[in-house]
Amino acid sequence: MAKTFSLKTGVSYFGNYFLEHFKEDVKEIARGGCNFIVLTFSEQDLQYYRGTFKDLVKAAHDEGLTVHLDPWAVGRVFGGESYSEFLVHHPETRQVSSKGKALPIACPNHPRFQKFLKEWCDAGFEMKIDYFFWDEPHFHIFKGGEKGLWSCRCDFCQELFERKFRKPLPKALTEEVMRFREESTVRFLKQFCDYTKKEGFRNSVCLLPQVYSIHALQDWSEVAKIPSLDILGTDPYWHIGVKDVDGLVRHYARQVYHLSLRYGKEPQIWVLNFKIKKGTEKNIEIALRAAYEEGIRNFAAWAYKGTGQMSWLKSDDPERVWEALTRTYQTFQKAP
Repeated sequence: MAKTFSLKTGVSYFGNYFLEHFKEDVKEIARGGCNFIVLTFSEQDLQYYRGTFKDLVKAAHDEGLTVHLDPWAVGRVFGGESYSEFLVHHPETRQVSSKGKALPIACPNHPRFQKFLKEWCDAGFEMKIDYFFWDEPHFHIFKGGEKGLWSCRCDFCQELFERKFRKPLPKALTEEVMRFREESTVRFLKQFCDYTKKEGFRNSVCLLPQVYSIHALQDWSEVAKIPSLDILGTDPYWHIGVKDVDGLVRHYARQVYHLSLRYGKEPQIWVLNFKIKKGTEKNIEIALRAAYEEGIRNFAAWAYKGTGQMSWLKSDDPERVWEALTRTYQTFQKAP
């Protein structure tokens, strides 16, 4: 018999830290059928808005919303449209490409970056959030014109690889290198899920779909096995030119659902709410229904109001995007 989960519907929020405006926004988010919110907490926020976020979390809780905290572009290891000052101060932590070039992203194996991320977690502890949301953890993703390149060949990665495989880290992307990268990502995630769980917090992860890049994590089962992880999710966004929205979302919803059942996690699907072209808002409902029919009961959308807060990600008609999302959320809540 399939396991059923209580319906959870949420949306990510970023870009406006005026408390009075935020209070109005969370009221609308709650009215729209959401019962959780994902707050993006970047390096800039850690440095300048740490106290402000305590007020934001309280305001969200006052509206009955569960709060997830996202390490938005921290070290550029996680998803997000933000720069990393950490890399400026600690260039020694940068990932190194297979051709020896330093890259604009921290290495998850580097102890100094791990120390910084623990400091980021400590700020989350103070805010009394509910979940830590590990957003698309990854090694550097090379663009289409950079074929054959991969990372990381920094000193720490070379040392760890040689210790495990008893030979130098090769420059080619061999099966052993792929295995090393995957094990590094899983070990990194486990370290921080364990760190936050020990303090009484829950953990959620969103893994990049394999269809996007060979640099995405290929074997999700090792992540699903992490005891301190609570929610296993992915974000099959169709803005990259996928025409079969139903098929794409259904494929990944099925994958996440069955892995979650096997390892005792709650499955989650993220739904595209940015760069939605006018007239295609119906795809939001198609995606949500496909995932719902595959057993998903935990949904999140990136981001609030069709991501109208950021011109680069803004949908053509943000209000219509928001209406499509919330109408479907509310329909699910009325379902038997």
